[in-house]
Amino acid sequence: MLDLTLNVKQQITKNDALKFTVYNLLNRDDIRTGSSTGTGAMLEERNWMLSYEHSF
Repeated sequence: MLDLTLNVKQQITKNDALKFTVYNLLNRDDIRTGSSTGTGAMLEERNWMLSYEHSF
């Protein structure tokens, strides 16, 4: 199982930054088993988040 996440941060000014994150970059459908019966939860599908950060 390979759960790959990408994080990129761009410092715009001394106090401002943009962050871009992509979860499950390879869009894998791996199942995380929690028991010997093989039942478990799948990795979440690929999604992304763009955020703005300001420090005082």
